[in-house]
Amino acid sequence: MSKSELQEVLHLSDVLTVSPPCSDWSKAGKQMRTQSKRGSWLVEWVDHILPFGRPKVIIMEFIYDANDSLFMEALNTLVQRMQTKYGYVVADPRTCIVNAAELGGEARVRLILPARRKDWGGKHPVALARLTAGAQHAQAVMADWVVSPTKRSPQRT
Repeated sequence: MSKSELQEVLHLSDVLTVSPPCSDWSKAGKQMRTQSKRGSWLVEWVDHILPFGRPKVIIMEFIYDANDSLFMEALNTLVQRMQTKYGYVVADPRTCIVNAAELGGEARVRLILPARRKDWGGKHPVALARLTAGAQHAQAVMADWVVSPTKRSPQRT
């Protein structure tokens, strides 16, 4: 995709979903971390994508291991970069941890991390609803993201 095509896609997009390759971070994978190009994408994607457009909302999905100090360092770097360089409010990762089995996937701990542009209404970022034992569904809590009519995007046709 060319830079101009990327700009056009991002300009038309309100929501961006991101799930960097996890094989270099997973316990089952190579564990190369940032020593590989794929592993460094965990943090570096923002500098390759966001200069061309800033969607209102970004939903990121990662493997998660709070005991992995290298992952936590990379995650903190990503959050800081999104906040300071690109103007996003990022949810507290500690409130966004889910077991994928409760969502119908494999029994793995995942981090579903939402972020929104600071200039796009709301008091703070969305937090994922807490999943309780036996929960049938998880839903995003959007109550604090209410946007005034003056900040809404015009309808696309």
